[in-house]
Amino acid sequence: MSYLKAYKVSTYGGGNTKKKIALVQSGNSRAAIKKFLLHVYPELLHCKMTKLPKPNGVIRPISTYLITDGDEHLFSIHAEKINLGSDFILIDDLFIKNT
Repeated sequence: MSYLKAYKVSTYGGGNTKKKIALVQSGNSRAAIKKFLLHVYPELLHCKMTKLPKPNGVIRPISTYLITDGDEHLFSIHAEKINLGSDFILIDDLFIKNT
């Protein structure tokens, strides 16, 4: 039996697309993103995934991939490694503005 890690996978950008966030168990970040695409955007599994370099000074274990179809940039996907051994996991901390 192989050891599975957990990743918080989220989309970013892409015009009118909604931001989607999922908790995915997988062996590595690329496989977690493929599994995310399989469940959320199965029509994009054929698209090219390019891993972007981490900016200087980033400490958190986040991998960013650019999803492109030909020359068209569709969106970016982030995969953040999560330690499931903890008894408390903060998934997201969003600021909601009251109007």
